[in-house]
Amino acid sequence: MDAAARGGDELPAARPHPDHGRRPAQGGETRQPRTRPHHPLSSRCTGTGAEMDSAAMYTDTSRRVKFCVAHPGCTAQIHVIADPLLTLSLPPTLTAWTGMDAVTHAIEALSVDSYHPMCDGIALESLRLMHTWLPAAVADGSDVAARSHMLAASAMAAVAFQKGLGAVHGLSEPVGAVHNSQHGLTNAILLPHVLRANRAAIEPKMDLAATYLGLPPPPPGYATTDGGFERVAAWLDTLAEQLQIPATLAEIGISDETAEECAAKAVANPTGFTNPLPFDAEMYSGVFRAAVEGRDRGRLQ
Repeated sequence: MDAAARGGDELPAARPHPDHGRRPAQGGETRQPRTRPHHPLSSRCTGTGAEMDSAAMYTDTSRRVKFCVAHPGCTAQIHVIADPLLTLSLPPTLTAWTGMDAVTHAIEALSVDSYHPMCDGIALESLRLMHTWLPAAVADGSDVAARSHMLAASAMAAVAFQKGLGAVHGLSEPVGAVHNSQHGLTNAILLPHVLRANRAAIEPKMDLAATYLGLPPPPPGYATTDGGFERVAAWLDTLAEQLQIPATLAEIGISDETAEECAAKAVANPTGFTNPLPFDAEMYSGVFRAAVEGRDRGRLQ
């Protein structure tokens, strides 16, 4: 039996067995798996719920592209040990980054434009738990209650995203492949920009989220509205600041020089195909540049 720890970039890579078939994430060939018994995986999760997914991910560093590995055995013989005591040593930065990855999972799953009330309900409850317990887990890593609730919330968000993800992951995965940036951190920086780009298509879902979380009206600097979108946007901005998430890609060493490369790879990335609005290369490039510069994030400019 194998044991895998950590979340975000590390845990998905621990799942595949050498004989698993490969499902390309951005084109290319597919190998059929050989029929050979394989061993189960005991997964000790710390933040993003990757142990709940049916595929694993790896980076082709020569092509600077992320690919998925899938096989029926990826789920059939996995045993998950969600023990909060195994997560107590995770440092505050990684707790924040993997936590924001889980927040992004729940927001994007809820936003997918397909009928799945069960996934939507799970996403909403995941967000409620993280609204309360993610700041607590970052502030005090020894808080077993906070760690326990975050394990549950991250797993729930991963169940919800079986419905699909969106343009945050569609772009974050190429950015991570090109720049080797931490996945959850990259998601956290991109999230507010994609949220606003998707606004026209997701306002009803953000109304649900704002009501379920009991979010207050947005502070001065946000658009005045009776809907929930600005309340969710303000909450996410405040949460990112509280967790000391950098406001721009530039702050983690990423310039706009690779905007076109990352945008082209994002268009080809199936992870973004379920975004509530279709994104072309121009839209992805615009989000990338806005995230580098910090414009159009949250508060009105």
